[in-house]
Formats: sequence, C-alpha cells, structure tokens
Amino acid sequence: MSDEGVTGGSSVVLVHGIGESGSTAQQLAQLWLPALQTGLRAAGAGELADQFTVGPGSRGVQMAYYADVFAPYESAHAMALATDPDLTEPVAQLTQQWLETAAERSSNPDDRETAEDALAFGATEESLWDRLRILSDALNNLHFFRPGVVDAASFVDHALREAALYSANAQVKTAVQQRVRAAIGPLTKVVVAHSLGSVAAYEVLHEIDQPVALLTLGSPLGMSTVFYERLTVQPPHVPATVTAWTNLADPDDLIATRLDLAPYFAGTNVTCVSHQVDNGLDPHDPVGYLQHSEAGRAIASSVS
Repeated sequence: MSDEGVTGGSSVVLVHGIGESGSTAQQLAQLWLPALQTGLRAAGAGELADQFTVGPGSRGVQMAYYADVFAPYESAHAMALATDPDLTEPVAQLTQQWLETAAERSSNPDDRETAEDALAFGATEESLWDRLRILSDALNNLHFFRPGVVDAASFVDHALREAALYSANAQVKTAVQQRVRAAIGPLTKVVVAHSLGSVAAYEVLHEIDQPVALLTLGSPLGMSTVFYERLTVQPPHVPATVTAWTNLADPDDLIATRLDLAPYFAGTNVTCVSHQVDNGLDPHDPVGYLQHSEAGRAIASSVS
C-alpha cells in the first residue's frame, strides 16, 4: 500500500495522529487492527471483529496516511523552533495549554508540580522566547511524554511542530486534509481519527456528502486558540454528514484538553457523546483507546 494515501474502498478509515513519520500506512493499519478487534470483542461483537482485515472492502480497514507531509520541515534547521518565527505563537499556545491541562488534571503529582512551577515562572518572563524555553523544558520533563519514547525532547519537538504547522500553515493543512478526503469512499461507514488526525477528519467531513460515523480518540479539537478558533467552519458544529459521533478521552491525555466535546460542537440531529477512559501508562496511545468497549460499540453500530 502506498504511503501517499488510499483510495477509500474500506468500511473503516483510520486517521493517525502526530509523530508517525517512522511508520508506513500499512504498518499503522496492522498495528491498529488487533486493538480495534479487541474493542469490538469487548463490546460483544466478536463475530464481527473476526471479519475485519487490512485492505479494501465492506470489512476492510485502511489508514489515511499523511505523516510524510511534514517531511520537508524535519531537517535539523527546520526542527529548530527558534529559527522559525512563523510558528512561535502557535507553539507557545500549544505548550501553554498542554501544561495548563497537566497542572489541572494530571494524576501524576510530579507532573502537576512541574507544570504549575513552569507556568508561574514563565508568566514572569517578558520575552516570548524565554517563556517558550521555560515551558518547553517543562514539557520535556513530564511523564506523559515518556512512555515508549527514547528521546522525549525530540518527540515533544516533533509533536509541537506538526501540530503548529497544521494550525498555522495553510499548505500543510490542505495537504493533510487531501489525504483524509482521498481515503473516504462509497464503502466507508466510520472514520476513526486519533489526535491531530481528528482535527483533519472533522474538517474534511464538513466538505463531503458521504454519510459516516465519527470516532475521535484523544482529540485536541476543543483546544482553544490553536485549533478550535482556527477551524474553517465557524461556529464549530457537528458536520451534517456525520451520523453519530463518539469521543474517547483519557483524563491523563494532555492532548485532549477538553474531555467532553459536546458543549463546543452543537448538533442539529447528532450530539457528540464523550466517554472518559483509562489507557494506563500511555494515555494518548491510539491502541489503548481502540481496545475499549466504547470504541467497539461505536464501530459495530456504524458498520452493522
């Protein structure tokens, strides 16, 4: 399968999140499928779970892949945030909001203290660069970013850059959305979108006529300033083509700054139903999210 995206011939379209440049579309789909099947079995749909495979078809699962869109910005020079003033504001906003979320609801007392101290110290700095340095250093030290990450600082840098690029760079946003749009076709019944992918999927669903269900996992859609106010359709609301919207969020997932999206996305016929779940040591892991029965029920009801 080409990493340039898929043609949209599957009932389930997956949309990955940030930090997936080291994987291919096929690898990600193969990684997510067993977790998706676990969630279906947890929801009592074991027979349905056994029918799904990676590939096209009425029981097919395919990944809308866009990680390579960020490749031109990943050189050593480009990855130095201090050399890219166009991204300074969105990066600072992201860093601020992630730390505010950690200070407010992290179950790890060390993370809460680290975030609170950095926010207080950063508020005393008049220079945006100095404040950003303080806040970024604090992010690097949060336990949230450490599970499975060899170089937490590098991961944070990539995560900040990808999220900021999507938010502030129209060319990047368009390219990412094109990949998602290309993956949705006549057989598609549900779009399962994680992290930054949920933002792209939400915006694409406003532009298409295909009725689909939406399952968002660890979504930053409610993140004020960075994403929410920059969504193309204002005021934000449930896309008309969405037949059902289920949102899963782990309270320890700093990316999901709003655990309940319903108050922020009005719906005429469909209301976003949010569930809080526990993903264990890796709160933002898409595999962890997919294994929950709430994810399985959302998928089963859309494809049955």
